[in-house]
Amino acid sequence: MMGMDTRVVASAVLTLLVCPVVGFAAPVAIDNAAFNDAAGIGAWTRNAADYAGAYGYGSTGSTFTVEYGGKFGYVEPGSAGQTVWLRQVLDGTNPGNDDVEITAGWTYTLDVLVGNPGGGSWPGDESGFKVALEAADGTVLAYADDAGTAAIADKSWAAITVEYTAPQSGSVLGQNLTIRLSGENGGSSPAFEEVELDAVPEPMSLALLAVGGVGLLWKRR
Repeated sequence: MMGMDTRVVASAVLTLLVCPVVGFAAPVAIDNAAFNDAAGIGAWTRNAADYAGAYGYGSTGSTFTVEYGGKFGYVEPGSAGQTVWLRQVLDGTNPGNDDVEITAGWTYTLDVLVGNPGGGSWPGDESGFKVALEAADGTVLAYADDAGTAAIADKSWAAITVEYTAPQSGSVLGQNLTIRLSGENGGSSPAFEEVELDAVPEPMSLALLAVGGVGLLWKRR
């Protein structure tokens, strides 16, 4: 007959087997995530310095409202319809960001506020946007853009989410996770705010749980 302690362990193991354990979301540090750094754009890089950066204007009324602090990230149409972007490699080389290597089975969730500064609703002549998770070598892992999102009203913001689960094998594993915020369709001028990223470990294997549970039960006998 099992003692009380053994029954408790057995019950816990059964619960784990019936309800697989899912990893807890861990927030990832992103440098200058709200684009309020007074010194510039921080760890963000850009492919056209004259057409991308951090800017602040307006707060109430008919002007474009700045949601968090006094600035937001922006991109504008580059020369000859060039797609302009802001990009941050999460490699830990900047004190403000974490070193995040793409790990098999992990799920990464990126949340960004995307704004329409004006000139009608999206999709349209004013804007088109793309929010993407990439590997450091530029491989696009997952993205959201205006083509798959409801129109963002003039002078307003929308919450955009991108989720990616890393495969069990492939060339992207071990590379640093990268965030890219860009304008699309040539004439786009989107704004970006409050960039957040969570990383969730791969759920525990049921086999490992079972083996561990049996080991606990044996130890209690």
